[in-house]
Amino acid sequence: MTWSLILSDTEPVLTSDEPVCGWSPGDAPVGYATASIVWLPLSPRVILQLRDREVDPDKLGLPSVASATGRDELIRVVNRQIAGQAHRWVIHHPDDRLHDGLQMAPRTAWRDQLVSVTEDGGTSRELWVQRRLPAQ
Repeated sequence: MTWSLILSDTEPVLTSDEPVCGWSPGDAPVGYATASIVWLPLSPRVILQLRDREVDPDKLGLPSVASATGRDELIRVVNRQIAGQAHRWVIHHPDDRLHDGLQMAPRTAWRDQLVSVTEDGGTSRELWVQRRLPAQ
């Protein structure tokens, strides 16, 4: 993984009781072993980003960190991810009015998902994955 910091002078960063979030393009299951990017908020203005070395950052479909506008948009993406996977608490500095502009993603939770079932004679085989799915 390539480590970098995402810094912002304007966009506040939130955290939660489940602050580490993984992301990959598409709808495949995302876990710590399969995520193209893992984010961890470090302070009200800094996020640690771990990116898979094999993945071209331009092909991820995320805002570019090359400009201040792109960094702020990426921080908003990360904020939505963190808020959506929070178990109970979303935490931010009281002076930051995050709730004014934050569009909350649907709440997610780690759950098992049946991927496939194969029948071989009298034997049935099931393939399950654990992934973040909409909470019930």
